[in-house]
Amino acid sequence: MTPPVRSHSVNETPTPANKPIQRKRGSGLGVSLVLLLLLLVTLGTVLEYFGVINLIAGFGRRGRPYIYLGAWQAAELTADVPEDFWARDSIEALAERGIIRGFPNGEFRPSQPVTRAEFATMLDVAFNSSPTPEFVRSVWAFFNPNGEQLTGGFSDVSSDYWAASAIADTTQAGFFSGFPNDEFRPEQSISKAAALVAIANALDLDPATALRDSLWYYQDAAEIPEYAKEDIAAAIEAGVYLGDLSAESIQLRPNQPLTRAEAAVLIHRASDEFRDIYSLV
Repeated sequence: MTPPVRSHSVNETPTPANKPIQRKRGSGLGVSLVLLLLLLVTLGTVLEYFGVINLIAGFGRRGRPYIYLGAWQAAELTADVPEDFWARDSIEALAERGIIRGFPNGEFRPSQPVTRAEFATMLDVAFNSSPTPEFVRSVWAFFNPNGEQLTGGFSDVSSDYWAASAIADTTQAGFFSGFPNDEFRPEQSISKAAALVAIANALDLDPATALRDSLWYYQDAAEIPEYAKEDIAAAIEAGVYLGDLSAESIQLRPNQPLTRAEAAVLIHRASDEFRDIYSLV
């Protein structure tokens, strides 16, 4: 007996077998890569801002921080820098750029002497456009903890000293030189003469073209050390000097310690936007 053949109606559709849904490959991987990229950019920005690395010129603690995110604050000016203080404009300008800072209690202490380490740090932020990135320094420290790249080659500067990177960078850039026996003497107050020489080097001024007649604006020009005369003359001609050169009587006191207020004035006058104003040539 032949079994009956079942016929399908016009509207009847066979039920397909259940098959696993196949997802497009690569979509999850793409999302992961995007998230990883965002994470790396965020991490890099944070590290750059806080000075761990330095890849972006003009940003973060190791650059010139014109961009503020809240953590890098300018010096707070209080009663020790009154409105009519002779160096207030320079102090404010440099504080806004992060070149100088106040103390935790809000004081600036304008009359306090500046150490060689502190001045090296100021110059490193103000004039060194390519400081050594911190991660590069970390690699150097791993292989050679006391190498010249970390300490500037000075016997009295350890790689973990707070200003070691600034001392090494400014020395290698030619802003500073040390003393006999490979000493930098970071805690020693810097003299006004030495500070002017360092700024002349930072600006790459040519002392050979300077006229020593510029020194005679100061009544005590004879006290300027011989090694510093041409550099100071070049700095004066470029508009970087202390005091009012139009005054009848003015003294440099070249061998006395540079104060924080005087450091602010020198670096401010050495900045590009003001050199044309103060320049004598």
